[in-house]
Amino acid sequence: MHLRKVPLAPDVDPRTIARGTPRFSGADLANLVNEGALLAARRGKRVVTMSELEDAKDKVMMGAERRSLAMSDEEKKLTPITKAATHRGAACPSAPTRSTRPPSFRAAARWAW
Repeated sequence: MHLRKVPLAPDVDPRTIARGTPRFSGADLANLVNEGALLAARRGKRVVTMSELEDAKDKVMMGAERRSLAMSDEEKKLTPITKAATHRGAACPSAPTRSTRPPSFRAAARWAW
């Protein structure tokens, strides 16, 4: 149904797509076909092949591809500073250990009984 309006290559087998996408809703399948068409257009193709649909399935199931997992030099420099600032409260004795905000009326009423 979702493949009707998309030009498909002869190698596309709807049964293979159906077997590879268990528990996909109609919206998920429509998204898969749309992502496949977008990938084909980005690759300069006029028809959607099985390769684009497989890549689109991976994208829909696992999210967008992350190309860079390596940290930049700037991130390497800032990460320890951020971690130290996060743990500073535990090491700083002057930091308040409790919230200085007074409890709400309902919270105070619960403990008054």
